[in-house]
Amino acid sequence: SEQTAVSKLMKPGDRVDLIAVLDSGGSGKREKIAKTLFQDVVILSVGKSVTNNIPREVILEGNKTRVRTLSSDTSYNTVTVELEPGQIEKLALIVASGENSIIFSLRNNDDNERFNLPGATYFELLNGSEWERMRRVPAGANR
Repeated sequence: SEQTAVSKLMKPGDRVDLIAVLDSGGSGKREKIAKTLFQDVVILSVGKSVTNNIPREVILEGNKTRVRTLSSDTSYNTVTVELEPGQIEKLALIVASGENSIIFSLRNNDDNERFNLPGATYFELLNGSEWERMRRVPAGANR
């Protein structure tokens, strides 16, 4: 999604963490969890820009030719990452559900440390009574 953590700052060769925001409520309940799925993942391509390609695009506009540098191109809406087959299955399952989303968190390329993170919920962000009040308010109602 274009509204994610690093939006148009990613480029091939960068490293990211993939965080899933999952609907864990079921039965119409509004309960979500954010969970880091994969850490230190290599970005293979963003849009048409691939790590090992010539970083330019030739555009024909009528009689004129324009060359655009892809290394600074931010018009992409796809990102390709390097994952193992089992990781791809998990990512596909999450992406296939319209209720879930994937957030990219850009890493320092020198940082390859991995953490065992428990995930985060609304309940943890808010105190218990505030969370219970939010759950009782129907969707679309004024709070």
